[in-house]
This record gives sequence, C-alpha cells and structure tokens, in this order.
Amino acid sequence: MSGKRFGFRRAIATVAIIVLVTPLVILGVYALGGASSGDREKQRLRELQATQALLYEMVAAAEARIEAQRSIYVTRLRKTEALLRERERELVILRSRLRAVAETPVRTPLIPTHVSD
Repeated sequence: MSGKRFGFRRAIATVAIIVLVTPLVILGVYALGGASSGDREKQRLRELQATQALLYEMVAAAEARIEAQRSIYVTRLRKTEALLRERERELVILRSRLRAVAETPVRTPLIPTHVSD
C-alpha cells in the first residue's frame, strides 16, 4: 500500500510543480516576445521610414514632371494667344477691305435696255 501512496504523492508533487512552473514559463515567453516585439517594432519603423522616403521621392519626381508639363503648356498657350492676336488683326484688315469694296459704287456699263428698230 505504501507504494501506491508514494505514487499518489509523486503525482500530486508533479502536478504542483507543473502548476507553479507553467505561469513562470508563460511569463518568460511573454518577456521574450516583448523583447522581440520591440525589435519587430523597430524593424517596422525602419520599413515605414524607407517607404516614406520612397514616397517623398515619387512625389518630388511627379511634381517635377508636372512642372515641366505646365511649362510646356504655358509656352503653347502663349504661342496660341499670339497666333490668335495675329488672326484678329488680319480679320480687322480683311473687314476694312470688305467695307471699302462694299462702299465703292458699282459701275455698270451703259447698255441700252431696249433696242430701237
């Protein structure tokens, strides 16, 4: 009988050790996870900073491209405005010529409308 009792006491001692050691193991795992979590956060921060730098470069490149396009379009617009002013001057000249032609009397040759026989 004492052998069975010894086994029972041993089982209780084993369960007690497991109950006492398990929380310590769990806390140790969390502590290690917390340390690596800090490393992961630092790594994530470095990745975010690299991404942010890349995004700033992309925005700067896009702004430069837009500014170059804007410059091209402003030049084209100025040329078009100059061409329009030139065409307006030509139109004024043509209208004045048309008025001059319209105001000159038309001379018709004197042709008898009736013929005498």
